[in-house]
Amino acid sequence: MEQVDLIIIKYLSKNASLEEQTSLLAWLEECEDNRIYFRSLKDAYDLGRLELDMKESQVKSEWRKFVKTNLEAQPVFRWKSIGYTFMRYAAVFILGLLCIQLMHNFHLRQMKSC
Repeated sequence: MEQVDLIIIKYLSKNASLEEQTSLLAWLEECEDNRIYFRSLKDAYDLGRLELDMKESQVKSEWRKFVKTNLEAQPVFRWKSIGYTFMRYAAVFILGLLCIQLMHNFHLRQMKSC
């Protein structure tokens, strides 16, 4: 029986040789119980492949979500963060220059009035 199981599995996974396929066909023609047993193994094999395909599909979907939320979003956020930091420093620098200019103008007016 184990030999038949191995041949059935090879047949279902499309790895059976011509000799194994011939012996499987002869075994199937022996009686109805053999055909019922083969169908039950085939159904279980197909169900396992379906579950495996579903799991692989879910893995691909979850990976796309992960990449979209983590890997694609970071560079944009990073550049925005750098841009905002640069703008803050630029604003402080410009305010400093304006203060210096105002103090210089105030000092010049003081000198002219004297």
